Amino acid sequence: MIKKSMIAGAVALGCAGVQAASANLTVTGTISPEACSISLGGGSSATVDLGQLKTSAVKAPGATGSGTPVYFAGTGSSQLKVVCASPTALALHWIDNKSASVIKNSELPQVNFGLGSSSGKNIGGYGISTTSANFTTTAAGPAIASPIYLYAPYGTSAWVNNDPQAFSKVFRDGGLFGFATKNSDTIPASIVTATIDLQIMVYVSKSLVDTSASEIKLDGSSTVSLEYL
Repeated sequence: MIKKSMIAGAVALGCAGVQAASANLTVTGTISPEACSISLGGGSSATVDLGQLKTSAVKAPGATGSGTPVYFAGTGSSQLKVVCASPTALALHWIDNKSASVIKNSELPQVNFGLGSSSGKNIGGYGISTTSANFTTTAAGPAIASPIYLYAPYGTSAWVNNDPQAFSKVFRDGGLFGFATKNSDTIPASIVTATIDLQIMVYVSKSLVDTSASEIKLDGSSTVSLEYL
């Protein structure tokens, strides 16, 4: 009996220093906003083509603006649409892919996007403004016409509705634009759909047009994307 008791005690002491095997459980995942789509001109891209412009026709109305006089070359239009699966907080983020070439004119603050260069000189610029717009905040509507535009510099949440260019419904390079229903709103509304009719106004450098002996090919390019808030 003594012998058996001693053996059992030895086994018990030996097990006390051994830990059981273990395994870890990790819980991960990402909660994403509902998917939204954006389109220009009914597709993933749109082109505003002013066609073949005669120098004499461009010059005829005369130049405008001080500092860097420009000629008005014409207008174009397109339609921007946003469709979401459910109400989603978002903003439009427009980027000028030719920002280094924009010619800004003190009398034309809405001209924020560049037209590329010709013969080593900047061609001009264009502005993107809204002629009409509406949005819905629920799947059943109704559509809210003439929305209030809210503006914030990219990377911030400092939304304002009294920015001169946002208030006049003009998009600018690099800013964020959202929709609101009233002037007192401080953050953009969550939307289901938005339809925005755009007007593109094109201006070209007077000095370039006056001195160029070759064709001037307008080469504007910009990208609009959705930023989820």
